Amino acid sequence: MAESLESCDRIDPLSLPNGWRAVPLGNLLRLTSGLSRPAKLTNNPTQHCPFPVYGGNGVLGYSAEYMTSEPTLVIGRVGEKCGCVHTVPAKSWISDNALYAKEFLQRVELDFIAFAVSQLDLNRLKRKSSQPLVTQGIIYSQVIGIPGLEEQRAIAHVLRTVQRAKEATEKVIAATRQLKASLMRHLFTFGPVRVEEAERVALEETDIGSFPAHWSLFRFGDVVTTTSGQVDPKIEPYSSMPHVGPENIEEGTGRILNPKLARELGLISGKYLFGPADIIYSKIRPYLRKAALPSFVGICSADMYPLKAKDGLVREFLFCG
Repeated sequence: MAESLESCDRIDPLSLPNGWRAVPLGNLLRLTSGLSRPAKLTNNPTQHCPFPVYGGNGVLGYSAEYMTSEPTLVIGRVGEKCGCVHTVPAKSWISDNALYAKEFLQRVELDFIAFAVSQLDLNRLKRKSSQPLVTQGIIYSQVIGIPGLEEQRAIAHVLRTVQRAKEATEKVIAATRQLKASLMRHLFTFGPVRVEEAERVALEETDIGSFPAHWSLFRFGDVVTTTSGQVDPKIEPYSSMPHVGPENIEEGTGRILNPKLARELGLISGKYLFGPADIIYSKIRPYLRKAALPSFVGICSADMYPLKAKDGLVREFLFCG
Protein backbone atom coordinates (compact mmCIF):
# COMPACT_ATOMS: atom_id res chain seq x y z
CA MET A 1 0.00 0.00 0.00
CA ALA A 2 2.70 2.50 0.99
CA GLU A 3 4.52 1.91 -2.30
CA SER A 4 1.40 2.56 -4.41
CA LEU A 5 0.60 5.79 -2.57
CA GLU A 6 4.00 7.27 -3.36
CA SER A 7 2.89 7.81 -6.99
CA CYS A 8 -0.55 9.27 -6.23
CA ASP A 9 -2.24 11.45 -8.80
CA ARG A 10 -2.17 14.71 -6.86
CA ILE A 11 -4.93 17.26 -6.33
CA ASP A 12 -3.81 20.78 -5.54
CA PRO A 13 -5.42 21.51 -2.13
CA LEU A 14 -5.72 25.16 -3.16
CA SER A 15 -8.07 24.14 -5.97
CA LEU A 16 -10.57 22.52 -3.55
CA PRO A 17 -13.47 24.36 -1.88
CA ASN A 18 -13.04 25.31 1.77
CA GLY A 19 -13.58 22.32 4.04
CA TRP A 20 -12.74 19.72 1.39
CA ARG A 21 -9.86 17.24 1.71
CA ALA A 22 -7.73 15.54 -0.93
CA VAL A 23 -7.81 11.83 -0.10
CA PRO A 24 -6.12 8.91 -1.91
CA LEU A 25 -8.60 6.11 -2.54
CA GLY A 26 -6.20 3.77 -0.76
CA ASN A 27 -6.89 5.72 2.44
CA LEU A 28 -10.62 5.56 1.86
CA LEU A 29 -11.52 1.96 0.99
CA ARG A 30 -10.32 -1.62 0.76
CA LEU A 31 -10.96 -3.43 -2.50
CA THR A 32 -11.18 -7.15 -3.14
CA SER A 33 -11.90 -9.22 -6.25
CA GLY A 34 -15.28 -10.74 -6.85
CA LEU A 35 -15.87 -14.47 -7.29
CA SER A 36 -16.67 -16.67 -10.26
CA ARG A 37 -20.25 -16.07 -11.27
CA PRO A 38 -22.84 -18.57 -10.02
CA ALA A 39 -23.53 -21.51 -12.32
CA LYS A 40 -27.21 -20.68 -12.76
CA LEU A 41 -28.17 -17.20 -14.01
CA THR A 42 -31.44 -15.85 -15.35
CA ASN A 43 -31.75 -12.85 -17.65
CA ASN A 44 -34.42 -11.26 -15.47
CA PRO A 45 -35.11 -11.44 -11.73
CA THR A 46 -37.40 -14.28 -10.68
CA GLN A 47 -38.77 -15.57 -7.39
CA HIS A 48 -35.96 -18.11 -7.20
CA CYS A 49 -33.20 -15.91 -8.69
CA PRO A 50 -33.84 -12.40 -7.33
CA PHE A 51 -30.27 -11.23 -6.68
CA PRO A 52 -28.32 -9.23 -9.33
CA VAL A 53 -24.92 -10.48 -10.46
CA TYR A 54 -22.58 -7.63 -11.42
CA GLY A 55 -19.59 -7.71 -13.72
CA GLY A 56 -17.31 -4.88 -14.74
CA ASN A 57 -19.86 -3.51 -17.21
CA GLY A 58 -22.99 -3.86 -15.10
CA VAL A 59 -25.61 -6.54 -14.48
CA LEU A 60 -24.79 -9.94 -15.98
CA GLY A 61 -27.96 -11.67 -14.79
CA TYR A 62 -29.73 -12.79 -11.63
CA SER A 63 -28.94 -15.59 -9.18
CA ALA A 64 -30.32 -17.40 -6.16
CA GLU A 65 -27.07 -16.51 -4.34
CA TYR A 66 -25.57 -13.25 -3.09
CA MET A 67 -22.27 -12.27 -1.44
CA THR A 68 -22.73 -8.66 -0.23
CA SER A 69 -24.94 -7.71 2.69
CA GLU A 70 -24.68 -3.91 2.21
CA PRO A 71 -24.72 -1.60 -0.84
CA THR A 72 -21.19 -1.06 -2.11
CA LEU A 73 -18.95 0.25 -4.89
CA VAL A 74 -17.92 -1.95 -7.85
CA ILE A 75 -15.14 -1.18 -10.36
CA GLY A 76 -14.52 -3.22 -13.51
CA ARG A 77 -10.96 -4.55 -13.39
CA VAL A 78 -10.46 -6.37 -16.71
CA GLY A 79 -11.46 -5.92 -20.36
CA GLU A 80 -11.65 -2.99 -22.77
CA LYS A 81 -14.14 -1.18 -20.53
CA CYS A 82 -12.30 -1.79 -17.29
CA GLY A 83 -12.57 1.07 -14.83
CA CYS A 84 -16.36 1.35 -15.11
CA VAL A 85 -17.90 2.31 -11.77
CA HIS A 86 -21.22 1.08 -10.33
CA THR A 87 -23.04 1.14 -7.03
CA VAL A 88 -24.71 -2.17 -6.25
CA PRO A 89 -27.56 -2.85 -3.82
CA ALA A 90 -27.37 -5.06 -0.75
CA LYS A 91 -27.60 -8.76 -1.54
CA SER A 92 -25.70 -8.73 -4.82
CA TRP A 93 -23.06 -11.01 -6.34
CA ILE A 94 -19.83 -9.53 -7.75
CA SER A 95 -18.08 -11.50 -10.50
CA ASP A 96 -14.33 -11.99 -10.67
CA ASN A 97 -13.86 -9.49 -13.51
CA ALA A 98 -14.61 -6.70 -11.04
CA LEU A 99 -13.34 -5.30 -7.75
CA TYR A 100 -15.62 -4.18 -4.95
CA ALA A 101 -15.23 -2.15 -1.78
CA LYS A 102 -15.29 -4.69 1.02
CA GLU A 103 -14.62 -2.00 3.62
CA PHE A 104 -14.75 1.80 3.80
CA LEU A 105 -12.09 3.24 6.11
CA GLN A 106 -13.95 6.52 6.64
CA ARG A 107 -17.62 7.49 6.87
CA VAL A 108 -18.70 8.42 3.36
CA GLU A 109 -21.83 8.77 1.23
CA LEU A 110 -21.62 5.84 -1.21
CA ASP A 111 -23.22 7.64 -4.17
CA PHE A 112 -20.90 10.63 -3.76
CA ILE A 113 -17.83 8.37 -3.81
CA ALA A 114 -19.17 6.51 -6.87
CA PHE A 115 -19.71 9.77 -8.76
CA ALA A 116 -16.27 11.06 -7.72
CA VAL A 117 -14.48 7.86 -8.77
CA SER A 118 -16.33 7.73 -12.09
CA GLN A 119 -14.94 11.20 -12.88
CA LEU A 120 -11.39 9.82 -12.64
CA ASP A 121 -11.80 7.91 -15.93
CA LEU A 122 -9.86 4.91 -14.63
CA ASN A 123 -9.99 3.28 -18.07
CA ARG A 124 -7.29 5.71 -19.28
CA LEU A 125 -4.91 4.18 -16.71
CA LYS A 126 -5.42 0.55 -17.74
CA ARG A 127 -2.42 -1.70 -18.24
CA LYS A 128 -2.33 -3.14 -21.75
CA SER A 129 -1.44 -6.81 -21.80
CA SER A 130 -3.29 -9.81 -23.19
CA GLN A 131 -6.27 -8.32 -21.35
CA PRO A 132 -6.51 -4.61 -20.42
CA LEU A 133 -6.36 -4.36 -16.64
CA VAL A 134 -6.93 -1.79 -13.89
CA THR A 135 -5.15 -2.94 -10.74
CA GLN A 136 -5.86 -2.22 -7.08
CA GLY A 137 -2.60 -0.27 -6.91
CA ILE A 138 -3.67 2.01 -9.76
CA ILE A 139 -7.02 2.65 -8.12
CA TYR A 140 -5.57 3.20 -4.64
CA SER A 141 -3.16 5.83 -5.98
CA GLN A 142 -5.94 8.06 -7.35
CA VAL A 143 -6.94 11.08 -5.28
CA ILE A 144 -10.41 12.59 -4.94
CA GLY A 145 -11.68 15.68 -3.15
CA ILE A 146 -14.07 14.99 -0.28
CA PRO A 147 -16.25 17.46 1.69
CA GLY A 148 -18.03 16.76 4.96
CA LEU A 149 -20.64 14.02 5.13
CA GLU A 150 -23.67 16.35 4.90
CA GLU A 151 -22.25 18.08 1.84
CA GLN A 152 -21.51 14.71 0.27
CA ARG A 153 -25.17 13.73 0.76
CA ALA A 154 -26.43 17.00 -0.72
CA ILE A 155 -24.20 16.66 -3.81
CA ALA A 156 -25.13 12.99 -4.23
CA HIS A 157 -28.83 13.88 -4.05
CA VAL A 158 -28.48 16.41 -6.89
CA LEU A 159 -26.45 14.01 -9.04
CA ARG A 160 -28.89 11.15 -8.40
CA THR A 161 -31.76 13.39 -9.50
CA VAL A 162 -29.94 14.30 -12.71
CA GLN A 163 -29.01 10.66 -13.36
CA ARG A 164 -32.61 9.50 -12.92
CA ALA A 165 -33.83 12.22 -15.28
CA LYS A 166 -31.20 11.13 -17.83
CA GLU A 167 -32.25 7.48 -17.53
CA ALA A 168 -35.94 8.41 -17.90
CA THR A 169 -35.11 10.43 -21.02
CA GLU A 170 -33.13 7.52 -22.47
CA LYS A 171 -36.11 5.21 -21.91
CA VAL A 172 -38.39 7.66 -23.74
CA ILE A 173 -35.90 7.88 -26.62
CA ALA A 174 -35.63 4.07 -26.80
CA ALA A 175 -39.43 3.72 -26.78
CA THR A 176 -39.72 6.37 -29.51
CA ARG A 177 -37.20 4.52 -31.66
CA GLN A 178 -39.15 1.28 -31.23
CA LEU A 179 -42.36 3.07 -32.18
CA LYS A 180 -40.70 4.54 -35.26
CA ALA A 181 -39.38 1.12 -36.30
CA SER A 182 -42.86 -0.38 -35.93
CA LEU A 183 -44.41 2.44 -37.94
CA MET A 184 -41.80 2.02 -40.68
CA ARG A 185 -42.55 -1.71 -40.95
CA HIS A 186 -46.29 -0.99 -41.13
CA LEU A 187 -46.06 1.89 -43.62
CA PHE A 188 -43.66 0.12 -45.98
CA THR A 189 -45.79 -3.03 -45.92
CA PHE A 190 -49.36 -1.70 -46.01
CA GLY A 191 -48.98 1.98 -46.91
CA PRO A 192 -50.51 4.92 -44.99
CA VAL A 193 -53.56 3.10 -43.61
CA ARG A 194 -54.75 2.51 -40.07
CA VAL A 195 -53.73 -0.70 -38.36
CA GLU A 196 -57.30 -1.97 -38.33
CA GLU A 197 -57.52 -1.43 -42.11
CA ALA A 198 -54.27 -3.23 -42.95
CA GLU A 199 -55.91 -6.60 -43.58
CA ARG A 200 -57.95 -5.05 -46.40
CA VAL A 201 -54.84 -3.93 -48.31
CA ALA A 202 -54.03 -6.13 -51.32
CA LEU A 203 -50.37 -7.10 -51.08
CA GLU A 204 -47.86 -8.27 -53.63
CA GLU A 205 -45.08 -10.66 -52.65
CA THR A 206 -41.66 -9.76 -54.09
CA ASP A 207 -38.04 -10.67 -53.57
CA ILE A 208 -37.72 -7.70 -51.20
CA GLY A 209 -40.84 -8.48 -49.19
CA SER A 210 -44.52 -7.58 -49.29
CA PHE A 211 -45.91 -4.20 -50.28
CA PRO A 212 -49.24 -2.84 -51.58
CA ALA A 213 -50.15 -4.27 -54.97
CA HIS A 214 -50.78 -0.79 -56.44
CA TRP A 215 -47.17 0.28 -55.69
CA SER A 216 -44.52 0.06 -58.42
CA LEU A 217 -41.23 -1.80 -58.13
CA PHE A 218 -38.12 -0.13 -59.58
CA ARG A 219 -34.41 -0.78 -59.55
CA PHE A 220 -32.58 1.71 -57.36
CA GLY A 221 -30.49 2.96 -60.28
CA ASP A 222 -33.61 3.74 -62.32
CA VAL A 223 -34.98 6.28 -59.84
CA VAL A 224 -31.85 7.61 -58.15
CA THR A 225 -28.73 9.31 -59.52
CA THR A 226 -25.39 9.82 -57.82
CA THR A 227 -23.20 12.88 -58.17
CA SER A 228 -20.25 12.33 -60.51
CA GLY A 229 -17.08 14.40 -60.57
CA GLN A 230 -15.32 15.96 -57.63
CA VAL A 231 -14.55 19.54 -56.66
CA ASP A 232 -11.35 21.00 -55.21
CA PRO A 233 -11.86 22.04 -51.54
CA LYS A 234 -8.76 24.28 -51.70
CA ILE A 235 -10.36 26.83 -54.04
CA GLU A 236 -13.42 29.07 -53.85
CA PRO A 237 -16.32 28.77 -53.59
CA TYR A 238 -15.75 25.25 -52.26
CA SER A 239 -13.22 26.20 -49.58
CA SER A 240 -15.90 28.38 -47.94
CA MET A 241 -18.51 25.61 -47.94
CA PRO A 242 -19.35 23.39 -44.95
CA HIS A 243 -17.88 19.91 -45.18
CA VAL A 244 -19.86 16.85 -44.06
CA GLY A 245 -18.17 13.53 -43.38
CA PRO A 246 -19.55 10.31 -41.87
CA GLU A 247 -18.48 11.56 -38.44
CA ASN A 248 -20.80 14.57 -38.85
CA ILE A 249 -23.97 12.48 -39.21
CA GLU A 250 -25.69 11.02 -36.16
CA GLU A 251 -26.33 7.30 -36.43
CA GLY A 252 -29.93 6.40 -37.20
CA THR A 253 -31.34 9.95 -36.95
CA GLY A 254 -29.75 11.78 -39.87
CA ARG A 255 -28.89 14.85 -37.81
CA ILE A 256 -25.92 16.77 -39.19
CA LEU A 257 -23.56 17.58 -36.34
CA ASN A 258 -21.08 20.46 -36.26
CA PRO A 259 -19.88 20.67 -39.88
CA LYS A 260 -16.90 22.96 -40.43
CA LEU A 261 -15.74 24.91 -43.46
CA ALA A 262 -13.34 23.15 -45.81
CA ARG A 263 -10.64 25.77 -45.26
CA GLU A 264 -10.94 25.37 -41.47
CA LEU A 265 -10.25 21.66 -41.86
CA GLY A 266 -7.38 22.19 -44.31
CA LEU A 267 -8.90 19.76 -46.83
CA ILE A 268 -6.89 19.02 -49.96
CA SER A 269 -8.41 15.92 -51.61
CA GLY A 270 -11.40 15.96 -53.98
CA LYS A 271 -14.93 16.16 -52.55
CA TYR A 272 -18.49 15.83 -53.85
CA LEU A 273 -20.81 18.81 -54.12
CA PHE A 274 -24.32 18.48 -52.66
CA GLY A 275 -27.34 20.71 -52.20
CA PRO A 276 -30.75 20.84 -50.51
CA ALA A 277 -32.28 18.56 -53.16
CA ASP A 278 -29.89 15.72 -52.29
CA ILE A 279 -29.51 12.97 -49.74
CA ILE A 280 -25.98 12.38 -48.45
CA TYR A 281 -25.32 8.77 -47.53
CA SER A 282 -22.24 7.24 -45.91
CA LYS A 283 -20.96 4.17 -47.73
CA ILE A 284 -18.62 3.36 -44.82
CA ARG A 285 -20.12 0.79 -42.41
CA PRO A 286 -23.66 1.04 -43.84
CA TYR A 287 -25.11 -0.78 -40.81
CA LEU A 288 -24.70 2.53 -38.92
CA ARG A 289 -27.45 4.01 -41.13
CA LYS A 290 -25.78 7.37 -41.62
CA ALA A 291 -27.83 9.38 -44.11
CA ALA A 292 -28.97 13.00 -43.99
CA LEU A 293 -31.23 15.52 -45.69
CA PRO A 294 -29.12 18.69 -46.00
CA SER A 295 -30.84 22.07 -46.17
CA PHE A 296 -27.75 23.84 -47.52
CA VAL A 297 -25.10 23.66 -50.23
CA GLY A 298 -21.87 22.00 -49.15
CA ILE A 299 -19.25 19.39 -49.94
CA CYS A 300 -18.99 15.89 -48.58
CA SER A 301 -16.31 13.30 -48.03
CA ALA A 302 -15.49 10.87 -50.83
CA ASP A 303 -16.66 8.22 -48.34
CA MET A 304 -20.21 9.44 -48.97
CA TYR A 305 -22.64 9.47 -51.88
CA PRO A 306 -24.80 12.48 -52.74
CA LEU A 307 -28.03 10.90 -54.00
CA LYS A 308 -30.73 12.67 -55.99
CA ALA A 309 -34.26 11.31 -56.47
CA LYS A 310 -35.52 11.41 -60.05
CA ASP A 311 -38.91 12.85 -61.00
CA GLY A 312 -41.73 10.90 -59.39
CA LEU A 313 -39.76 9.93 -56.28
CA VAL A 314 -39.99 12.18 -53.23
CA ARG A 315 -36.63 12.80 -51.55
CA GLU A 316 -38.03 12.28 -48.03
CA PHE A 317 -39.60 8.94 -49.03
CA LEU A 318 -36.28 7.80 -50.47
CA PHE A 319 -34.54 8.86 -47.24
CA CYS A 320 -36.94 6.80 -45.10
CA GLY A 321 -36.50 3.75 -47.31
